[in-house]
Amino acid sequence: MSMPKGYKSKHGYFHVAHLPGADDFKQIATKCNDAGIQMSSSNARRILLCAMMKIAGEVQKTQQVQSTNAELYEIVRTPAFQAGLADMLNEKR
Repeated sequence: MSMPKGYKSKHGYFHVAHLPGADDFKQIATKCNDAGIQMSSSNARRILLCAMMKIAGEVQKTQQVQSTNAELYEIVRTPAFQAGLADMLNEKR
């Protein structure tokens, strides 16, 4: 029996390559480590997803939509949500 190949996302993965001046998770972790903050790329991703959860939770409250934390986490992990949030933040700049 072969070993499983790992997790496969249903919606794909968000890449920052198309965002001008954006750092990927490894670059963020390197900058944090240089500043004296111990960080790995997976931890940087986790922190970003937690921040997006807070944003999505507030949007959910204003729109009066009810969903579980697991459903909200699945929404936050989709590339479409992440790209949309990045677009909104770039417009505010």
